[in-house]
Amino acid sequence: MRILFVSDVSSWDGFKAVVDKVEPDVALFGGDLTSDGLAEFWHDALYAIPGFRFELLQFLEKHRGTILRRTYPEDRAIFDTIKRHVLNGRLEDVPVEASYFYADSAMLAIDMLFHRRSKYHRMFHAFMDSLTETYCRTPQFRTNRLHMHVDRFYEALEYVARVCGKVLVVSGDHEEDFEGDYNTERINHIRNCREISGQIENYEGLVFLGLGFHETHDLRRLRTFVETMRGHVDVVLAHAEESRLPLLAQIKPKIIFRGHFGSGKSKIGSVPIVAAAFPSHAMVEFARKTVKKTVVVK
Repeated sequence: MRILFVSDVSSWDGFKAVVDKVEPDVALFGGDLTSDGLAEFWHDALYAIPGFRFELLQFLEKHRGTILRRTYPEDRAIFDTIKRHVLNGRLEDVPVEASYFYADSAMLAIDMLFHRRSKYHRMFHAFMDSLTETYCRTPQFRTNRLHMHVDRFYEALEYVARVCGKVLVVSGDHEEDFEGDYNTERINHIRNCREISGQIENYEGLVFLGLGFHETHDLRRLRTFVETMRGHVDVVLAHAEESRLPLLAQIKPKIIFRGHFGSGKSKIGSVPIVAAAFPSHAMVEFARKTVKKTVVVK
């Protein structure tokens, strides 16, 4: 049995290609799937709003004389390049460079210009915090976010379910960032998919225990799962803080798939732990209830 595991998704770009390459029998999703603190939609959904970009341009023009040096003519060229990228909505993916200046994005370039004078640097960040808060409450942001990230999560489930016999999902702490985005009924309605936070699932001789963030963060609740499930579970799929891993290992599973932070392999006692914040992903092969191969692609 070949298992594909991902969690903590910054962007769903490339997921279908991973599925095609791995050809999993089972797919596991370890939480923070409709939202994540590092998700690209936090800036992309904002930058796609014309009003957001217009207000940013107004702010830049207002402070043009403050951040540009008169004795450096190339500063003006940098400023014009930034303005062009803002107008085109290319704030994150195109570098800004000159003979003495380089930034890997227009937003970083703006920050660097304001950073020359600490007073105005603080003012710039205060302005950006206010602007971001305002536009994150707009219908345009919601529409962009759903299109860029949330809808693509459900599309990812539907895609991988076509090749997998079973798709199992648990919730993360960021699933509650926006009410209604993470919908257990919608997940369970997809063929071969099941949301298993706080539940077990048997498939092809393996017993899977799903623990979402609420099940692992609440220590009393987690200890109850440990006491009742110890020795009866082959695979733990959890969204858990690092401090909870020793408790999870006491369940004595063959392996723990852990979402919440980072990517890589570790071990507590004899229990291997795998993390894979997408676009990282993990592939684990089971044979006769034994882990035969573990690969984390970063």
